[in-house]
Amino acid sequence: MLRWAIPAALLLAGAGVLIGRPSTAGQRAHTAQLPREERGPAPASPAPPLLFEDARAAIRRETDIDRLLAATESLFDRADEVKDELLALAADDRPERRVAALSALMHLTRVDAAAIEVVLRAARADAVEDVRIAAIAALSSWMHRLPEHTDGLAHALVGLARTETHDEVRGHAIQGVALLDRRVDAVVAPMAELARADRCAQNRALAAMALGGGGAAAVPHLEAAIAVEPAAENRRAMLMQLVRAGGAEALPRIAAGRPDLAADVRDYLEILRTETDPARVWELKQHRDAERGRAAGADDHDD
Repeated sequence: MLRWAIPAALLLAGAGVLIGRPSTAGQRAHTAQLPREERGPAPASPAPPLLFEDARAAIRRETDIDRLLAATESLFDRADEVKDELLALAADDRPERRVAALSALMHLTRVDAAAIEVVLRAARADAVEDVRIAAIAALSSWMHRLPEHTDGLAHALVGLARTETHDEVRGHAIQGVALLDRRVDAVVAPMAELARADRCAQNRALAAMALGGGGAAAVPHLEAAIAVEPAAENRRAMLMQLVRAGGAEALPRIAAGRPDLAADVRDYLEILRTETDPARVWELKQHRDAERGRAAGADDHDD
């Protein structure tokens, strides 16, 4: 069985499901879930950072949202020193201010039960989707950076993924789980359910991506998801995750049961004979698909 440490951006691109946000605050929340080296270039002309005391004062009194965002961004590297002010701001009446606070809170290097409770409450119950997304991004950031909280926050994100009714917000919770860089066995069963049955195609693909890190235990769940998946693009993305979870040994049954994937299965079997580096496997698969005149993961079977 292959043990692949696949870069987050590569996995998301392979699934074809990077979740975009129309708002600046929401986009910042999404981007912050990715590892720092995968977030892309900084804005061409970023505003100069405020001095620490000026930024600290601004989060207490500033009413202009752009200046408030600039202040909170200036505090990212010193968020621990203003945790109490940020937690108070996270309960502000204005949703833009709540988003700004949560975007800074995700940079904490130490969190306690009180901070987790405030952010988890926002993720579960805030009436504004962008606020819930920013809260989920903070929980995801802590889960990835603070090993002592990984298991507990993974459980929290799974719970959010199972109860959130808004498709895009639910997708952010699933994506947080999918970007886990180590195996957490408890996420396999709930992600399997979402990979099979979520009403949103993007979310099913993200849930399959989470299963891809589950090892052999995830293989039958990925097979089941592929068997019922109506979208060809998703079936091909799920196949990539099946290879990630089970290696070449997981492929023959799929070839027998899904004739539409037979060519993809042959490609992976041939590539895996000589290459096991995940980035190279995906690059070689893309190259083969390009030669056939289609993008890897493109939907060329179904509407």
